[in-house]
Amino acid sequence: MAAKKGAKGAATPVRGGKGSGRTGTRGVASPELAAILTESNVERFWTLLNDTVFPRYERRGLEGLSAPEQVAHCIDWLVRETETVGIRKWFEEIAGNYPYQTLEALKAIGADHTFELLEMLFGVFPEEVPNDQDERLAIMADFTSRERRAFKEFDAAWNDYQDNHMGLLKDYLEAHASEWHQE
Repeated sequence: MAAKKGAKGAATPVRGGKGSGRTGTRGVASPELAAILTESNVERFWTLLNDTVFPRYERRGLEGLSAPEQVAHCIDWLVRETETVGIRKWFEEIAGNYPYQTLEALKAIGADHTFELLEMLFGVFPEEVPNDQDERLAIMADFTSRERRAFKEFDAAWNDYQDNHMGLLKDYLEAHASEWHQE
Protein backbone atom coordinates (compact mmCIF):
# COMPACT_ATOMS: atom_id res chain seq x y z
CA MET A 1 0.00 0.00 0.00
CA ALA A 2 1.46 3.36 -0.90
CA ALA A 3 1.45 6.45 1.26
CA LYS A 4 -1.07 9.17 0.43
CA LYS A 5 0.09 11.83 -1.96
CA GLY A 6 1.74 14.73 -0.20
CA ALA A 7 2.24 12.75 3.00
CA LYS A 8 6.06 12.66 2.65
CA GLY A 9 7.17 9.48 4.33
CA ALA A 10 3.95 9.17 6.31
CA ALA A 11 3.46 5.82 7.95
CA THR A 12 0.97 3.60 6.14
CA PRO A 13 -1.35 1.12 7.83
CA VAL A 14 -0.80 -2.33 6.37
CA ARG A 15 -2.80 -5.51 6.45
CA GLY A 16 -0.85 -8.74 6.86
CA GLY A 17 -0.10 -11.36 4.28
CA LYS A 18 -0.94 -15.02 4.41
CA GLY A 19 0.33 -16.31 7.68
CA SER A 20 -0.61 -17.90 10.91
CA GLY A 21 -3.99 -16.23 11.14
CA ARG A 22 -3.16 -14.63 14.49
CA THR A 23 -4.89 -11.42 15.30
CA GLY A 24 -4.02 -8.62 17.62
CA THR A 25 -2.98 -5.03 17.71
CA ARG A 26 -1.22 -4.09 14.53
CA GLY A 27 1.38 -1.39 14.25
CA VAL A 28 1.69 1.24 11.59
CA ALA A 29 4.21 0.28 8.94
CA SER A 30 6.66 2.69 7.39
CA PRO A 31 6.59 2.81 3.58
CA GLU A 32 9.76 0.68 3.59
CA LEU A 33 8.20 -2.03 5.77
CA ALA A 34 4.88 -1.76 3.94
CA ALA A 35 6.66 -2.69 0.69
CA ILE A 36 8.04 -5.81 2.37
CA LEU A 37 4.71 -6.76 3.96
CA THR A 38 2.73 -6.39 0.76
CA GLU A 39 5.12 -8.40 -1.43
CA SER A 40 3.39 -11.65 -2.34
CA ASN A 41 6.08 -13.21 -4.54
CA VAL A 42 8.18 -15.46 -2.30
CA GLU A 43 11.54 -14.80 -3.99
CA ARG A 44 10.96 -11.04 -4.19
CA PHE A 45 9.83 -10.99 -0.55
CA TRP A 46 13.05 -12.60 0.73
CA THR A 47 15.20 -10.49 -1.62
CA LEU A 48 13.50 -7.25 -0.57
CA LEU A 49 13.79 -8.17 3.09
CA ASN A 50 17.49 -9.02 2.70
CA ASP A 51 18.23 -5.92 0.62
CA THR A 52 16.64 -3.79 3.34
CA VAL A 53 18.01 -5.35 6.54
CA PHE A 54 21.41 -6.76 5.51
CA PRO A 55 23.09 -3.38 4.80
CA ARG A 56 22.04 -2.24 8.28
CA TYR A 57 23.43 -5.45 9.74
CA GLU A 58 26.74 -4.84 7.93
CA ARG A 59 26.95 -1.31 9.35
CA ARG A 60 25.75 -1.96 12.90
CA GLY A 61 25.92 -5.69 13.60
CA LEU A 62 22.99 -7.69 14.90
CA GLU A 63 22.83 -5.73 18.16
CA GLY A 64 22.43 -2.49 16.20
CA LEU A 65 19.20 -3.69 14.59
CA SER A 66 15.76 -3.22 16.08
CA ALA A 67 14.12 -6.35 17.53
CA PRO A 68 11.94 -6.92 14.43
CA GLU A 69 14.95 -6.43 12.16
CA GLN A 70 16.93 -8.96 14.19
CA VAL A 71 14.11 -11.48 13.89
CA ALA A 72 13.78 -10.81 10.16
CA HIS A 73 17.54 -11.11 9.62
CA CYS A 74 17.84 -14.42 11.48
CA ILE A 75 14.80 -15.96 9.76
CA ASP A 76 15.94 -14.70 6.35
CA TRP A 77 19.40 -16.25 6.72
CA LEU A 78 18.03 -19.55 7.98
CA VAL A 79 15.41 -19.87 5.24
CA ARG A 80 17.66 -18.76 2.39
CA GLU A 81 20.60 -21.01 3.35
CA THR A 82 18.42 -24.03 4.10
CA GLU A 83 16.31 -23.64 0.97
CA THR A 84 19.36 -23.17 -1.23
CA VAL A 85 21.81 -25.81 0.01
CA GLY A 86 20.62 -27.26 3.31
CA ILE A 87 20.96 -26.66 7.01
CA ARG A 88 24.57 -27.81 7.20
CA LYS A 89 25.57 -24.82 5.07
CA TRP A 90 23.80 -22.49 7.52
CA PHE A 91 25.97 -23.87 10.33
CA GLU A 92 29.12 -23.62 8.19
CA GLU A 93 28.56 -20.03 7.13
CA ILE A 94 28.51 -16.73 9.01
CA ALA A 95 24.71 -17.06 9.00
CA GLY A 96 25.12 -19.66 11.73
CA ASN A 97 26.87 -17.17 14.03
CA TYR A 98 23.54 -16.46 15.71
CA PRO A 99 22.21 -19.92 16.56
CA TYR A 100 20.33 -19.04 19.72
CA GLN A 101 19.07 -15.73 18.37
CA THR A 102 17.67 -17.70 15.42
CA LEU A 103 15.92 -20.11 17.78
CA GLU A 104 14.39 -17.13 19.60
CA ALA A 105 13.37 -15.60 16.26
CA LEU A 106 11.61 -18.84 15.29
CA LYS A 107 9.79 -18.81 18.61
CA ALA A 108 8.89 -15.13 18.20
CA ILE A 109 7.18 -15.69 14.84
CA GLY A 110 5.50 -18.91 15.93
CA ALA A 111 7.46 -21.28 13.67
CA ASP A 112 7.12 -24.08 16.22
CA HIS A 113 7.96 -26.98 13.89
CA THR A 114 11.17 -25.36 12.66
CA PHE A 115 12.05 -24.35 16.22
CA GLU A 116 11.77 -27.96 17.36
CA LEU A 117 13.77 -29.29 14.41
CA LEU A 118 16.58 -26.78 14.91
CA GLU A 119 16.65 -27.27 18.67
CA MET A 120 16.99 -31.04 18.16
CA LEU A 121 19.80 -30.48 15.66
CA PHE A 122 21.66 -28.34 18.21
CA GLY A 123 21.89 -31.55 20.23
CA VAL A 124 24.51 -33.02 17.86
CA PHE A 125 27.03 -30.50 19.19
CA PRO A 126 28.91 -31.71 22.26
CA GLU A 127 28.02 -28.57 24.19
CA GLU A 128 26.39 -25.33 23.13
CA VAL A 129 26.50 -24.41 19.44
CA PRO A 130 29.38 -21.93 19.15
CA ASN A 131 28.65 -18.44 17.86
CA ASP A 132 32.09 -18.44 16.24
CA GLN A 133 32.20 -19.84 12.71
CA ASP A 134 35.72 -21.32 13.05
CA GLU A 135 34.80 -23.09 16.29
CA ARG A 136 31.69 -24.57 14.68
CA LEU A 137 33.66 -25.74 11.66
CA ALA A 138 36.31 -27.39 13.88
CA ILE A 139 33.62 -29.28 15.81
CA MET A 140 31.75 -30.23 12.65
CA ALA A 141 34.95 -31.59 11.05
CA ASP A 142 35.00 -34.26 13.76
CA PHE A 143 31.36 -35.27 13.40
CA THR A 144 30.69 -38.97 13.01
CA SER A 145 28.28 -40.38 10.45
CA ARG A 146 25.54 -40.21 13.11
CA GLU A 147 25.93 -36.45 13.50
CA ARG A 148 26.22 -35.90 9.75
CA ARG A 149 23.06 -37.95 9.26
CA ALA A 150 21.21 -35.58 11.63
CA PHE A 151 21.74 -32.74 9.14
CA LYS A 152 20.27 -34.85 6.33
CA GLU A 153 17.33 -35.78 8.53
CA PHE A 154 16.72 -32.10 9.28
CA ASP A 155 16.72 -31.29 5.56
CA ALA A 156 14.30 -34.17 4.86
CA ALA A 157 11.97 -32.98 7.63
CA TRP A 158 12.28 -29.40 6.33
CA ASN A 159 11.29 -30.55 2.85
CA ASP A 160 8.45 -32.76 4.09
CA TYR A 161 6.82 -30.05 6.16
CA GLN A 162 7.66 -26.42 6.69
CA ASP A 163 6.19 -23.68 8.76
CA ASN A 164 4.96 -20.84 6.57
CA HIS A 165 8.02 -18.73 7.36
CA MET A 166 7.07 -15.88 5.05
CA GLY A 167 3.51 -15.63 6.36
CA LEU A 168 4.52 -15.98 9.99
CA LEU A 169 7.28 -13.40 9.59
CA LYS A 170 4.87 -10.99 7.89
CA ASP A 171 2.42 -11.37 10.78
CA TYR A 172 5.21 -10.74 13.29
CA LEU A 173 6.57 -7.70 11.43
CA GLU A 174 3.11 -6.22 11.06
CA ALA A 175 2.45 -6.66 14.77
CA HIS A 176 5.80 -5.01 15.58
CA ALA A 177 5.78 -2.37 12.84
CA SER A 178 6.16 0.51 15.28
CA GLU A 179 9.51 -0.98 16.42
CA TRP A 180 10.94 -1.26 12.88
CA HIS A 181 13.99 0.95 12.44
CA GLN A 182 13.60 3.71 9.88
CA GLU A 183 16.50 5.38 8.17
